[in-house]
Amino acid sequence: MARKFTEPAKVKRRNSIAQAAQWKYKLVHAVVRDKYELTCLSNLGVETKPYDEVLAELRAAGRGLGSSVAAGIVEIINYTRD
Repeated sequence: MARKFTEPAKVKRRNSIAQAAQWKYKLVHAVVRDKYELTCLSNLGVETKPYDEVLAELRAAGRGLGSSVAAGIVEIINYTRD
């Protein structure tokens, strides 16, 4: 938890961007070997989301978008296929 979200350097960086913000902890993940890790993170207040769900949301949102936004989404999708 500290390494990803709460170590002093990360807190300082977030505060330099938006000092009064109420930050949320979120983690997008690929395949997880041990689902217990996700349970532990969830118990610590981290919202976890599988990468496949993010890609599905991007695909759905990409319909009807301009070509530059769509190109970025396609690049992400292609990256996961490699």
